[in-house]
Amino acid sequence: MDIFEQLFDKLLKHEISNFKPWLYSVAKNQCLHEMRDNRHVLRDEWYEKNSEDSLMENNPFLYPDNEIVLNNQVMKLEHAITELSEEQKKCIELFYLHDNSYEEVSISTGYDIKKVKSYIQNGKRNLKIFLLKKNE
Repeated sequence: MDIFEQLFDKLLKHEISNFKPWLYSVAKNQCLHEMRDNRHVLRDEWYEKNSEDSLMENNPFLYPDNEIVLNNQVMKLEHAITELSEEQKKCIELFYLHDNSYEEVSISTGYDIKKVKSYIQNGKRNLKIFLLKKNE
């Protein structure tokens, strides 16, 4: 329905030579936009559906060390984030912890979008390397 509503505005703004491929492109972009806007909802639903709680008995009273293990992992991750470069740290925190999009991270940091993507990708790789070294 959103796509249909937007078509009238977009038809006035764009000169269209091939309607069918253009309509496909508009519909695809709108769907991607909706998925990005709702990614945290989809992620939460997926985690709820695939969580250990739904697969097996995982009561914290029966397994009290689960919370301790989780807290330990969070502490290691927080420490690992402090080891990143300032640019990577900012981008990772804004993107993952504050659920900002690449564009929002770019605006708030002043970095180019390509740089933001690079900082996030390199930051994730560095976090993984750091955490693997700590577990050895």
